[in-house]
Amino acid sequence: MEAFAVGLPIVSYRPIAGHGRDNAADMERAGVAGYAHSREDLAPTLDRATTLAGGRWADLGRAMFAADPAEAALLLAGEEPDVALNPALASAATAAAGAVAPPATAARRALPRASVRPLGQRVAVAGLGALAIYGALNVGADAATGLGIGVAHGPRHTDQVYVAIRLGPTALSDAALPQALARAQVTAIVDGEAANEQPAAVRRLREAGVEVANGGSGERRRLHLLWAENDVAEASRAIRLAAGVAPREFAPAQPVNGFDMAWARLVHERIVRPLHQFSGDRIPLRLRKGGIYIIDARLASGAAVEKVLANFLAALQSAHLEAQPFAGLR
Repeated sequence: MEAFAVGLPIVSYRPIAGHGRDNAADMERAGVAGYAHSREDLAPTLDRATTLAGGRWADLGRAMFAADPAEAALLLAGEEPDVALNPALASAATAAAGAVAPPATAARRALPRASVRPLGQRVAVAGLGALAIYGALNVGADAATGLGIGVAHGPRHTDQVYVAIRLGPTALSDAALPQALARAQVTAIVDGEAANEQPAAVRRLREAGVEVANGGSGERRRLHLLWAENDVAEASRAIRLAAGVAPREFAPAQPVNGFDMAWARLVHERIVRPLHQFSGDRIPLRLRKGGIYIIDARLASGAAVEKVLANFLAALQSAHLEAQPFAGLR
């Protein structure tokens, strides 16, 4: 965002998995940044950043900061804005206009002069504004939580780690699993879809003394921010109805955005970001005191969950660490 604001060209290379790769691809598609998809692609992409192509990326990126979003809203509403468009934004809109087909020439009532704007300009302004909002609500919020802002933490001086298992429908249907999780003193992460479809299984977890955390809606959507209430509040409600107790932690499988942060606060849930999330036998080589670890077992059976959990507990014991549920987080 800082590079956009000061007009520097951006090249993404080896972004982190998940939201990092999604954001890099989205910026490349929007034409505001380059993306080197491989080591072989890095040098050519850096070369492009020093040419007119890189200047184009920088111009479009900087244009996102060139006007008040209210100006875009006024334009789309057909009203004259209070001030003229910033030249940087106007040039970006004009360049984008060529990609938009002209409207049909069918006879229609003439519009007031103030509302007759080039369609390409309106689309470009709306697109740039939407990209800026999307970046602020998704990239900014997820980066903030990644830095530990607004999320739960473990104590600094402890020999404990905080462990949870993200469960899927197959493992939830295993009636023996709740007791195994209770003995291991770990948290079960359940999404709203599973809580709606298997309420009895979620209830068995609580009856066995297993803490149940909110795993979000259970559905992966690209425009995640539009369904934030479903990810937090609706999923929390489904778990509360199934288990009889409202979850205290929100640990979604996809990136956290600004709406997630707001809704988690409203329903009194703490956002949990793991130090490591892994599946199968891919146990982290270095285990950190006070670290938060999530085992992703959404595709595993109950027996497979017990096996990977036993292996992880053995690794903790070798490191002289003890597993605790998320309830011990601050």
